[in-house]
Amino acid sequence: MGKINWIASRPLSRTVFRAISIFSGVKLLSVFCSLIRNKLIAVLIGPAGMGLISLYYSCVEMFSNMTRLSVDQSAIRDISAESAPSHRDEISVIVRRWCLWLGIAGALLMCALSPLLSIWTFGDSSHWPAFCALSLVPFSMTISAGRTSLMTGLNMLGRLARTSAYTAVAAVLLSLALLWAFGEDAIVPMLIANAVAALFVALAFSPRVPKLKLSFRTIWRKGSGFIRLGILMTVATVVSNLFAYIFLIYLQREASTADVGIYNAGNTLVNTYVSVVFAGIWVEYYPRVSRAIHSARSTSAMVCHEISLTLCILLPIAMAFITADGLIVNILYDKSFIPVLPFLSIAILGIVFRTFSWSVAFVIIARGDGKTYILTECTDAVIGLTLNIIGWNLGGMAGLGVSYVLWYMIYSCIVCSVYRLRYKLRMPRRIIGLTLLIFSVVAATLLLKIYVGWWASLLATIAAVPVCLKALGRHPKAV
Repeated sequence: MGKINWIASRPLSRTVFRAISIFSGVKLLSVFCSLIRNKLIAVLIGPAGMGLISLYYSCVEMFSNMTRLSVDQSAIRDISAESAPSHRDEISVIVRRWCLWLGIAGALLMCALSPLLSIWTFGDSSHWPAFCALSLVPFSMTISAGRTSLMTGLNMLGRLARTSAYTAVAAVLLSLALLWAFGEDAIVPMLIANAVAALFVALAFSPRVPKLKLSFRTIWRKGSGFIRLGILMTVATVVSNLFAYIFLIYLQREASTADVGIYNAGNTLVNTYVSVVFAGIWVEYYPRVSRAIHSARSTSAMVCHEISLTLCILLPIAMAFITADGLIVNILYDKSFIPVLPFLSIAILGIVFRTFSWSVAFVIIARGDGKTYILTECTDAVIGLTLNIIGWNLGGMAGLGVSYVLWYMIYSCIVCSVYRLRYKLRMPRRIIGLTLLIFSVVAATLLLKIYVGWWASLLATIAAVPVCLKALGRHPKAV
């Protein structure tokens, strides 16, 4: 394999940092708007209202992922690989048409199953009108996802950033107005309004393509490649969402709706925090690794670069999160959400392995290896549900935090095994060592806070910042 840079070349790093600066800034705006909305929910309708939203949204998200067949991810691979403008126009029309068909099918399916969804979720059929009305959400989200995939594949970063920013602002304004006026009765209209607003924004910024007259047979045949991959990816995603949904129902019956809301608030904080950095990298990383997937050397270099770069960025943020977790919960939610702190403090350790596994797992998608992807994701979903149930029964919220860490640790081993054994790609020891080192530093920060005090973890966080900046700025080293 020769020498592979663990922190890649400066031009590549500048490209990634540019994407991070654009999309992480937009993601921060989205997070800020989302947190304002969550704060209002916490104050006006409390943990029970948060739990109700979690149950509705989990079901809607499962249907949205199922009906759009992951076209927003599988199509990016085909769009970014096309170089001729005429071919890109054709694939763009095909993606848009497929998303329209899938959106309509998803809405009709959710309407038809609304009585069953009400029974499965709440134990009776009284909520079927709400689930039927929510069928507008998968319809809107499917079409929106198709349009944003075009922007990503065509490298229209400016349009994509504006789309995300306007969607976030529109969602928080609509949520504020509806929740303030109607309280808990606004939950279903709020979810619908947010999805429809996102659709209109995506349509407004969607790239214009020539009107091509393509037959149904042509659209079906030329779209079959990313649709087949999308189906396999969708099965994996739906299984993951289904197992997450099952755990929420389990938690509601074993504990209460309020506990569901508290757990979901903590899970949102951990995952949203990570996605701030991932937002910028994913937009740039996925199309780039898709274009270079046929070169083992280039693929290995890109994966190593993403892991090392992202971990160096995440380290001081994770340490700061541990130091100020109580303050964050009080500011962003309410005192009634304080029971989530044991989960937050421990689960934040899992983002180190989530970063590692995320960078490696994209190689499976970029290669179009749908069968391997579905096998790894389904195995991951089963492991996650099992660990969550065991963790809750043994340790409550703290047990769920431990299960989160173990979950991503095991998933990292799974995808790394696929990377090495199936694709014959090398994961340098230096990258594995860096991952374990950063995990140890974050874990030490947590122990400092517990046994010494928050001021000790704060000092450690401050000391870590210049070290990470130096690592990001120095010349690449060979592995």
